[in-house]
Amino acid sequence: MLLNRPDIEKNILHKSHILLNLIDYGMNSVRSSVLIKKRLSLNNHFIIFDKKTYNFNKLYVAAIGKASEYMIPESYQKYSNTSLIISGRQYSTSGMGNVIVAGHPMPDENSIIASDELEKMIHSMGEDDLLLLLISGGASAMLGDFYPSLKVMRQLTSTLMEAGADIYELNTIRKHLSMFKGGKLLKLVRGKILALFISDVVGDDLGTIASGLTYYDESTFSDALNIFMKYNLKDEFPEVYDRLSNPEKYGMKETLKKDEFFNYEVDNVIICNNNTILKNIEDRANDLGYSAVNLGTIVKGESRLASKNLLKRFKDLNDCDIMITGGETVVHVTGSGIGGRNQEFVLSLMEDIELNDMSVISVGTDGIDGSTDAAGAVADRKTCENARTLSLNASEFLKNNDSYHFFKKTGTLIKTGATETNVMDVQIFLKTKRNC
Repeated sequence: MLLNRPDIEKNILHKSHILLNLIDYGMNSVRSSVLIKKRLSLNNHFIIFDKKTYNFNKLYVAAIGKASEYMIPESYQKYSNTSLIISGRQYSTSGMGNVIVAGHPMPDENSIIASDELEKMIHSMGEDDLLLLLISGGASAMLGDFYPSLKVMRQLTSTLMEAGADIYELNTIRKHLSMFKGGKLLKLVRGKILALFISDVVGDDLGTIASGLTYYDESTFSDALNIFMKYNLKDEFPEVYDRLSNPEKYGMKETLKKDEFFNYEVDNVIICNNNTILKNIEDRANDLGYSAVNLGTIVKGESRLASKNLLKRFKDLNDCDIMITGGETVVHVTGSGIGGRNQEFVLSLMEDIELNDMSVISVGTDGIDGSTDAAGAVADRKTCENARTLSLNASEFLKNNDSYHFFKKTGTLIKTGATETNVMDVQIFLKTKRNC
């Protein structure tokens, strides 16, 4: 799973290698192909999932997200009438049916094509048919079912992300500018739906994952407009402001509400989340003789602030060697460098790492951190020493949001390539004074 592990090991303490072991183990434990295979089986006219049988006349399969190609069951080709894979990267698997590589985190022309293809699939379904919907992180961006132009939506998404908008805020706006999101997909499907999710959001809110394609939405146009105004976007995006202010003018409908939701035949099941990988890492660390504390999915907010808050928690844990946390932060970009929330998380702790003789790793489980080819970074006392030798000032790199180039120079970027999952981020703190 770790593509550049030999290079990383040269640049960290031997004691810190356990962090690489734990991340590798954790990532493998939540591979979507393994999880699906354990719980789902197909036959000519029915699916069995967790001992529940779903009968159908025709089977339609749509997988959307970063792990989409891995979530498709091996036998889908034999039994499905139509299949659609909307992925965020190019891959070499052949014979996978209709595959569209769409943009992420920015939607692109293929995102619009993907939306059109999903609409065609849905319209071809009958009342006795079943849609097997397989969702993983990134689905919101990859599915270009928005009403503003692609150019406007790309600019709006970029502006919100750089301003530090969290996933809830971003998706609230997306839902109210889209055809499918916010539960509106349910209104278009005539048959039954079994939707399986790999959750990439804190709290596993089905209304937030993939912007709630098959779940009710509690937010309103007013909520979307308030978020829009919070970031002072009225003058920059006048068309979006008009749509959110006057939806009826454009024939736009409110998202699906709770009282409507129960009219539809849909089962939404989360098969894996951030807590799954954290628990697996915790168990593995304890099995290896470490004293590990798992704080759960608690990490949010500005990356460099979240890291400092977790450092305080770690220093207060006197009876443990390892602290494990997860979640997802944001980065308010003010510099001209490149990086990601996980790399910035570690970079902001460089001085503390040496002072407290500890090691820290932070990794995005989808293998992508920001707009880089890295999943995150790891650092310990040796990393700090190497940075001094190279005359690298961590504070200056942090100020410029240039965490990628800092860790590229120290040789401690984490690179995994494409993974089979996306369950947010994982952070592990280790006391390197331990005699091991």
